[in-house]
Amino acid sequence: MAQSKTFAQSIFHLKYNYHSEQDTTTYNAFFILYEDGSGFMRTVYQTPQDKKDMLVEMDLDQEIIRDQNDKPDPNKMYITTINPNIIQTDFAQHPDTPVFLFTYNKETKYMEPSKLVSIDANGKKCIDPKSTLIAQQLDRKTITETYLSNYFSPFDSFYVYFNKMQTRSILPPAKDITMHLIIVAGTLDPHIGKECEMDAKRTIDLYTGIKNYLGFQLKIYTVDSKQFAANNVLDTLAKIKPNPQDIMVFYYTGHGFRMTDDNHLFPFMDLRIDSTKNHIKSSLSMEKVDSIIRAKNARLNLVFSDCCNADVLAPKKVAPAPMKVKSGGVFWNDINCRNLFLNNNQLSILATAAESGQYATSNPQFGGFFSFFYKSSLEGFCSGIKFFVTWDLILQEAQNNTVKLANRIYCAEPKIPSNKCKQFPNYIIL
Repeated sequence: MAQSKTFAQSIFHLKYNYHSEQDTTTYNAFFILYEDGSGFMRTVYQTPQDKKDMLVEMDLDQEIIRDQNDKPDPNKMYITTINPNIIQTDFAQHPDTPVFLFTYNKETKYMEPSKLVSIDANGKKCIDPKSTLIAQQLDRKTITETYLSNYFSPFDSFYVYFNKMQTRSILPPAKDITMHLIIVAGTLDPHIGKECEMDAKRTIDLYTGIKNYLGFQLKIYTVDSKQFAANNVLDTLAKIKPNPQDIMVFYYTGHGFRMTDDNHLFPFMDLRIDSTKNHIKSSLSMEKVDSIIRAKNARLNLVFSDCCNADVLAPKKVAPAPMKVKSGGVFWNDINCRNLFLNNNQLSILATAAESGQYATSNPQFGGFFSFFYKSSLEGFCSGIKFFVTWDLILQEAQNNTVKLANRIYCAEPKIPSNKCKQFPNYIIL
C-alpha cells in the first residue's frame, strides 16, 4: 500500500551559538515545526562554567513581523520558543529560550530558518552578526535511532512512536469500510470562488491521504461549478446508502449567513450561483444536513463548513497567509489514525468556521483558514508526533489557531483593537 507524504511539518537539526560575552555555548536542537507555526524543540548543550549536560524541551510559537505600515511581512516570520521544560540535569538552571528568524527562500518557495535572534535589554529583537545558525532539514532516512538517542530515551513516547512509524503495521487494511466524501463548493463565486476551489482540493487531498494509508474505500461526490444548488445537495445525500461501519464526511466551502432572529448555532449555506435570486429559498442549514446524515446511521459522521455565520452579503475577510514549510515526510501513525477513523464507537461532529454573528477569514493563496488549520491539526495528530489523539483536541487546536489568526486583521476601520476580527470556530461532538 502506498505511503502518504502529505504531512505538514518540517523537521530540522539546528546548531546555533550567540558568540556573546554572556553566552558562548554551542546548542544542538531537534526541531519540529508544523504548518500552523506550532511545534516543539529539544535542545542539548553543556553549561559553560561546569560542563553540566542539559536537555530542554520547548514549545514553538509563530510571531508575525510587521513592516513600517503595520502590515504583516509575507517573507519573514519569527518562531519563538516558550514553556521550557528541563528534561535532564542535576542542578537548578534557567534555560535559554531562543528566537529564530524564518525567511522565504525564492528558490525552494518555502520559509526556512535563517538567523538566530537576540533580544536586547529593552526587549527588542535584533540580529547580532556574531551569532551563527546552521539548519539541516531531516527526513525519514536521516532521523535514525542513533540520532534520536541524543534527544530522547528509549522509553520516551516520541522515540517509541517514531520507531513504530518506520515499519508498516501488521494490522489489515480497512477495505470493507467506505468513506463517503461530499464536497459542496461555490467555485463560480466572483469573490471567493478561487478560495473555494482550493478548499475543495485540500479536503480531497487530506482524506485521500488517510484512505491510502488505512486502506478503506473512498467515494467522492462533488456539488460545485454549475451544479452548485440546494436541490443537488439534497439529491446527492439521498443517493448515499452507507453501511453501519462506513464514514460520512460532508464539507461545504462558500458563503454562509444567518436568518433574522435565528437562534441556531450553525449557519445556512448560500447555494446560489446567481446572486440576484432569493438567498433564503436557495439555501440549506448545516443542522438540516447534519440531521439527514446522522439518520443514515454510519459509524462516523463529520459535517463541516467554512463560511461566514453573519450577513449573507458580507464576503470572507482576507487575512495574511501563514508560513509554508517543506514537509519532512514522516510516516502516518497507525494508532492515532485508527483511533480517529476506525474506532468502533459511533460518533458525529458538526463544525463550522465562525460563531453566530462572525465572519470567516481566508486568503486567495491558501483558501479558508479554518479549513487550513483543521487539515494541519488532523495531519499533525495523525503523525504520531502528537499523542493521545482525540477529535476534541484536533478541533481545539484548529479553533485556537483560527482565533489567533483572525485577531491579526481588522474587520472595520479605524485600525484599533476593538475593530480586530473575531472568529471563533464552533463545533459539537455527539
